Amino acid sequence: MAEAFAKQLSKMGVNKAFTLVNWKDTNLIPYFASLGFIRADFLALQLDV
Repeated sequence: MAEAFAKQLSKMGVNKAFTLVNWKDTNLIPYFASLGFIRADFLALQLDV
């Protein structure tokens, strides 16, 4: 399913896909890594108000 999604993005001219994963979610990080995702060059910041 992920391969089909990536192929469709490529057909549409998309060359990068991003996702956000909580560092504490230790199950999702290896899953996305297995799909080829790597750590991006930016940091998500949050402010609780």
